Amino acid sequence: MHIPEKSLELYSGWSKVPAMSCGWLGGPDDLYPMGGTPPEFIQMLREAPLVNMYRGTHQCGLCGKERGVGEYWIVTRSGNYYVLPQMVLHYIESHGYCPPLELTTDFDRALNSNEVKELSRPPTEQELQEKREASEKLFTAAMDEGDKKRAQEIAAAEDQRVFQEIGKMFDGIK
Repeated sequence: MHIPEKSLELYSGWSKVPAMSCGWLGGPDDLYPMGGTPPEFIQMLREAPLVNMYRGTHQCGLCGKERGVGEYWIVTRSGNYYVLPQMVLHYIESHGYCPPLELTTDFDRALNSNEVKELSRPPTEQELQEKREASEKLFTAAMDEGDKKRAQEIAAAEDQRVFQEIGKMFDGIK
């Protein structure tokens, strides 16, 4: 499943904190950043706990040789959260994918399943408002940097999140 790099869209759904998806590569026609990845980052991923493993399996859309399940949630020393598929190790080692520099050089640790569950519980109204404000700040920063593509991705992810929240409200009415 392809998710745009550094998008706020999450395969696993809601998060109380702005978390950026990285490494969700699609098929052979998709472009993705390539280059060297620091060995320390690769080692941290090898030791990181997988979370959200109930999401089903994913087959590599580039070669079809590898399957993965679950996610890694990584927090950086500067407090940013990243969500990567288990397949990211395969993408790095077999296809030359290079995660964002700020992630590979500023990582602090991987979150465990209990931490991710707490971040993924249903939001309060105040948390929803904070999420909207965080998205607006990311959108504004992208526009200020002249990165219209990233701004559009942020806006699309926010629209998706709003529709998901509306759907959850209707599910609760049944």
